[in-house]
Amino acid sequence: MRLSKLKILTVIAISAIISISANAQVGLTFERITSDAGYVEGDTVNISVFADSSLTDEGALALTMRLTYDDYYLLPLAVKTDSSILKDAGWSVTPNLSDPDVISIAAAGTSELTGSGRLFSIDFELVRRGTGNIFFDKPNTFFNESVDDIPIVYNNDYGQIYIAAKPTINVSLASSGEIVLGDSVQAYVSGQEDPTVWSVTDTSLAFVKPNGIVQSKAFGTVGIIAEDNRGIRDTSDLKILGFRLTGEDTTNFQGQEVTVHINASDLTTLNAQSGSFFLNTNVSDNFEVLGIDAGELLDGSANVSYNVESNGISVAFAQTTDIIGSGRLLSIRLKYSDSKTFGNYSYFSDVLINEDLKGGMEPFIIRSNALPSLSITNTGSEGDLVGDTLQFSVSNNTGPVSWSVSNNSLAEIDSSGKVITKKGGTFFISAEDSIGATASTNNFTFYDVLVELPDTSMLVTDTLYYPVRISNVERSGSSILSTDITFSYTNTQLNYLGFAQDASLTDGWSFAENQISSSQVKLVGGGVNPIETNGDIGYLMFKADTTVDSDLNSYPSLNEVFLNEGSPNLKKDNGRIFISTKPLTPELVFPINGEQNASLDPTLDWKNAVGADSYDVQISDNGSFSSPVLDTTGVLTDNLNVTGLSGSTTHYWRVRSVNSSGTSNWTSAWSFRTQDPIPESPVLTSPSDKATDQSLSTTVQWNSVTYATNYRVELSNDSLFSTTLLDSTLSNSQTFMTLPDLDYDVKYFWRVYA
Repeated sequence: MRLSKLKILTVIAISAIISISANAQVGLTFERITSDAGYVEGDTVNISVFADSSLTDEGALALTMRLTYDDYYLLPLAVKTDSSILKDAGWSVTPNLSDPDVISIAAAGTSELTGSGRLFSIDFELVRRGTGNIFFDKPNTFFNESVDDIPIVYNNDYGQIYIAAKPTINVSLASSGEIVLGDSVQAYVSGQEDPTVWSVTDTSLAFVKPNGIVQSKAFGTVGIIAEDNRGIRDTSDLKILGFRLTGEDTTNFQGQEVTVHINASDLTTLNAQSGSFFLNTNVSDNFEVLGIDAGELLDGSANVSYNVESNGISVAFAQTTDIIGSGRLLSIRLKYSDSKTFGNYSYFSDVLINEDLKGGMEPFIIRSNALPSLSITNTGSEGDLVGDTLQFSVSNNTGPVSWSVSNNSLAEIDSSGKVITKKGGTFFISAEDSIGATASTNNFTFYDVLVELPDTSMLVTDTLYYPVRISNVERSGSSILSTDITFSYTNTQLNYLGFAQDASLTDGWSFAENQISSSQVKLVGGGVNPIETNGDIGYLMFKADTTVDSDLNSYPSLNEVFLNEGSPNLKKDNGRIFISTKPLTPELVFPINGEQNASLDPTLDWKNAVGADSYDVQISDNGSFSSPVLDTTGVLTDNLNVTGLSGSTTHYWRVRSVNSSGTSNWTSAWSFRTQDPIPESPVLTSPSDKATDQSLSTTVQWNSVTYATNYRVELSNDSLFSTTLLDSTLSNSQTFMTLPDLDYDVKYFWRVYA
């Protein structure tokens, strides 16, 4: 605390001008004191009252004065007459300070007051910060007998003093005032005037360093003190607990079983054999407590009990020996809710050892996250017919994945995610990983068989036998004894001539045809010999309408198809009929486009085109066919033998159909490159034929040859080369070779192939 100090100030002046004359007046004035004076709560201030004009010959033999003040801010302590004109005159002064908010003063003497100056002074204690006011009670302030005896003029009706707050410092602790034995904590001070000196109230419990770091020594409560350069002090209490419990943050996915570990600080010196606590955490609907197991700190005799409430778990433990050391005290086994996620801020309360030693704690989190969203991807599909396969992969999974099919009678899936379909129908695929995260695909529909109208072409003059084709019969194991087919067509483009069965899968069946409308026909048939293989159910006979005079596409459609009145289930597919007024364009077959090393005498091959009576064939060395090396017309077959083409040359070829109505478009040009010609024999240049006196490491040389891809060098000691001493192959860029290991006085023969 700051010591109070007495300040003697001339702060309130009562000026009294006293005169015997009836017209004499005395002026009274309060001086107002601002904050610059520097007064603070707790200070003691001496306030003097003055007569600021001479009282000589005014006949003042008595004074009655009543002052009021604000006792919320001011406390009068004493009225003094030291160095005053009242004391000089020998007057007696009787003050009354007992009434709240009022100071009464009665003074009188046998000698008249003379001169001017201090009448008396009052000591005030400044109670609290703010503004303290002192007022004259005018009706009750007068000289002699009444206010009329010596008139008083009040130059200021009240006095005023500004009281500042007492300076303080504040000590705070980083740990909210609580630590565990063995820990340290930083103490802070604010509002201080440095240097600051730190100390503690009990050095047996803790000590504090000059920088404010407090180190615990024993458990208990100790005050941490800071005193600044002005002598101002503050204390903050620090509670030192004997031990601490901590829980490990635990996060996992919903539906999982987890273990929350509870650890204790060093219990060695506490003679701890039992303890209890309440773990505050939201249990309700978030998880199930499966059990609590003793940790490594507890021995085999330890007994652990617990009770689960909606807002937490109360736990007690006990053993017959002291608990030694620090580490895992208990492990709480939980089963997270399958349907909820949560994040519990969890903390301990009522932490006790041996029923009376309180402990500290650190909060922790128990969290359940939503299961991750698995992503199933179709990475490969053969088709949508029974027997086709699908391949799936999954991502964002934890651990291995279990696959399943919504309907096992339709398909099966293996551990790699490969689906094999068994029967037509609709199903979906599901995956579940090791933590229970799941995902499912959209529906997949597979069909037992495919019934289709294929793409085809016809001339306006032709009669088309258009197949109704069925496939996947064998793979699906289907057996079909009846069909019900409704199809439609554009009757301004096609004329329907009837249904043909010869050489089809229904050859021998009976069929009924019903022309439902001018563009729609219903075919119903059946037989004793089932369809059990792929092929053509029959043929829709069409002829182009006589009004067709230009090329066009017509699109007949399978409207409804039933097999065996609904089983097997089927997929329909419709094609188009290209009706041409001239022969159709052929399809090239061989040499394939981009063929390399083609023969110099190739056979060109193509597919017969509808309506073709003959074919035109061109071969050129450029894709524009500006100068064909072959331009042949009237070819009556679907192939042409060509001879004498240049070697090492890229040739382009094309074909078109011809009949009496005109020609088709040329096919797209294909290209092939002919093989290189057989290279000529190299000319040997060194050493010359029959040369003598050659080095034992003679280098032989020859001229390069066009089209050579490499050179073969042979060395022998007989001209027939029945035995070779060397047979080596070199690249086409090398036209020399040094012969190794030759002997003296030996005749050698050498030759080179390209």
